[in-house]
Amino acid sequence: MLLRPWSMTGGSLHWPLWVPCELYMQTDYIYSWQAIEEKNGFTAAQGAMNVPETLLHICYLYLVYSKGVQLKAGRGGAGSNFLSRRYVAGRPGALAVVVGFAAAIMTFSKTVLYGW
Repeated sequence: MLLRPWSMTGGSLHWPLWVPCELYMQTDYIYSWQAIEEKNGFTAAQGAMNVPETLLHICYLYLVYSKGVQLKAGRGGAGSNFLSRRYVAGRPGALAVVVGFAAAIMTFSKTVLYGW
């Protein structure tokens, strides 16, 4: 959304990454050229909120996978893999909880906003 109008149909960045978004532009006014012409700022605000939300999710994953310790598989455990349960102790663990919670709240609040 931050690369509009270049990422829209006819824009220099449209092909190949934003081709699937063409469907949104055809069905939902807010993603269309009409919204740009009317200076509707919702999509710009949405894109601006996606940046810190994504950074928080990346930070959370970094903390969990760089500072965490993989838990041993219990009964019926599937062994170790990338998606196995991890434990982060101490200050990094507390930071991971706060960052993960903030990211979840941002995701939830945007979901509620889109529903209205």
